[in-house]
Amino acid sequence: MSRKQRTDLWLPELWLPRTPPSMSSMRERLSGRRHFPGYPCGCDKGCDCECDLSLDGTVKCCMDVTIALMAGSGGDCTEAECLEYNKTYSLYRSTGDDSGNCIWKCEYLGQDCDADTITATLYLDGTDYKLKVELGLHVWEKNFGETKPDLCKGGPWELDHISDGGSCDSSSATCSVAMADGEGSCGCQSPLRFSVCSGPTPAVIIVTLAGVANGTHCNNCAQWNGTFACEQTSFNYCCWAYNPTPDVVCGLGFIQVCIWETYVKVRCCMVQYNDTRYCAQYGVFVKALTAPVDCLEDLDGNVPLDDPGDGSHCDFSNATCEILV
Repeated sequence: MSRKQRTDLWLPELWLPRTPPSMSSMRERLSGRRHFPGYPCGCDKGCDCECDLSLDGTVKCCMDVTIALMAGSGGDCTEAECLEYNKTYSLYRSTGDDSGNCIWKCEYLGQDCDADTITATLYLDGTDYKLKVELGLHVWEKNFGETKPDLCKGGPWELDHISDGGSCDSSSATCSVAMADGEGSCGCQSPLRFSVCSGPTPAVIIVTLAGVANGTHCNNCAQWNGTFACEQTSFNYCCWAYNPTPDVVCGLGFIQVCIWETYVKVRCCMVQYNDTRYCAQYGVFVKALTAPVDCLEDLDGNVPLDDPGDGSHCDFSNATCEILV
């Protein structure tokens, strides 16, 4: 699978001047609205989410899905990128579809090589109740037969591997599912989940980029060199985004900042606005963090370049990135 991944991320429409204000004036302008209080876990310990396909019609709102033994296959993803999928994901109850299926999902994994979404679906196949987990093209499934499963008090369950695809090898990978009380860490966020931040989260993160040069196919890449305000997203309280909706084929695209358990990642992408909207990744910056993370103090400073991209559009090989909360 190509690194040009489709994305359904919500990105705020926010445009800043080409000549950025000073960092101090920007801090003053944003003062008073920069920090939200830390979000407590909203997943109740009871079974407060409805699902007609589960015993008694109720389920826990949170679900932990553990993937193990995912490996590289020699494709577009490196071995290290594939191994990064081996972890426990905290999924939250989402809306169902027109078929009445019950769905839990994690909408952004912080990994964008083979898959950026993991979904668990409880559905009825004929007379059989089935629980399916999809990580991109990698699929596992549990068949409960004609008996309604108890996704309130039941589990955990080991799922059978159904299909392998993409650029990682899941042929020997395992998948287990356990209903959760919502005490997990910030790997997946929604308004129901709590932040990885140990205290308050910032409403805005300031990103300053410099040193971006024109690539093979772009001559307006200097647009990336500036200061941008990334606003906290509604789908994930651990992510902030800046999206100017560019009117050019290449050049300034969107900037996304996401905090995970052990690092903060800044992604710079060109967005293709068409029926297959995707992010053509330019440059990625990553800074290691030590838990517990104070998201008002620990994020400030230089974020080292991790992946400059191939330079076919904009050249990030000498780019620098600084973030300010």
